Amino acid sequence: MRTRNSRSRRLALAWLVAALWLCSLPAPARDLWLSPFSSSSPWNTPVRATARFAPADDPRTQDLLAGRAIIHAGRWGMPLYLAAASDPWTEVRDEENARVFRVRVPADARPDPMGDGHMFVVDPDRRFVLEMYRARRAQNVIVARRAFRVDLHGPGFFLRDGRFPGVRAMDASGFGGVLRAWELRQRRIRHALTFLLPYSRLKHGPVWPSGREDFWGFRDYAGHVPIGTLAAIPPSVQVDRLGLSPAGLALAHALQDFGAYCDDSVGTDAMVLTAEGAAETMPELAQLRREFPVIRAELRIVVDNAP
Repeated sequence: MRTRNSRSRRLALAWLVAALWLCSLPAPARDLWLSPFSSSSPWNTPVRATARFAPADDPRTQDLLAGRAIIHAGRWGMPLYLAAASDPWTEVRDEENARVFRVRVPADARPDPMGDGHMFVVDPDRRFVLEMYRARRAQNVIVARRAFRVDLHGPGFFLRDGRFPGVRAMDASGFGGVLRAWELRQRRIRHALTFLLPYSRLKHGPVWPSGREDFWGFRDYAGHVPIGTLAAIPPSVQVDRLGLSPAGLALAHALQDFGAYCDDSVGTDAMVLTAEGAAETMPELAQLRREFPVIRAELRIVVDNAP
C-alpha cells in the first residue's frame, strides 16, 4: 500500500509540473491576416457589460434604423489580398500625400470596381497592410488617390502618418471591421464591425475612437449619429430567438458582443455593413443579406462608449 501511494504521489506531482509548464508557455500568435490588430484595439474589445444604450425613440436610434439594411461585398466592398514573397514588387503612388510605396502585390489583385476603388494588400510577413482608396492599376504601377500603411500589430485606430490619414472618414484602418469570408464559413465573428450611414443621418463632430470625419461633414451632415459611434445589440435581447440561420446568428452574436462602429458615409438611404470581396458569392452572405434587416432592428446606440 505504501508503494502504491508513493507512486500515486509521484504521478500527481508529475502532472502538476507538466500543467505549470504548459501554463508558462506563451500563447500562440494570432494570424494577423485573419485576425488583425492588437487584443486591446477597439476592433477587438467587447462591449462593456455596463454599457448604456439609447432608447428606441432616441433620434440617434431612429437614424440608425431608417432606410434599408444592406451588406456590400463584390461592389463597394473591400478586396483583401495576402501577398506572397514571390509576387512582383509594385510601386504604389499616393497622390494626396505625395509619396511612393514599393510593396509586393499579387498580379491578379484588382481594386473594387466602384467609385471608391478600395484595395488592401497585406505583406508576406503579415506585419502591415497597405490600404488604398481610389486605386487604379497600370502594368507594374498602382496610382491611388490615397494610400496608407497600417501596422497590424497596432490598434488600427488613431492614424496620424500623413496629411490625410486613413482611407475612410474615420481615422482608422479600413481593414478593420470587415466581414471576412473565413468567418462566414466558420460562422464565428469575434471582432467589432463597421457600418456606414448617409449624410442625412450623420452628425458633425466625431466621437471616440474617431478623431475625424468626412471633409465636408461640418457642412453636409444633417442627422444625429457622429462618425465613431458604437452601435450594438443590448444583452437583454435573446438573439437565439430571432429565427436566424447559423450565419445570421453569428452576425447577431458579433453585434451583441462587440458591436459596430460608424466609420464612413454612403450615398444611399441605408445602413451598410461591409464584407470582403471574396465573400460575394458565398451562400452564407446571401443568408446574411436576407436576415440583416431583422438583426439591424435590435441595434441601439451605445451612449457611453469611451477608452
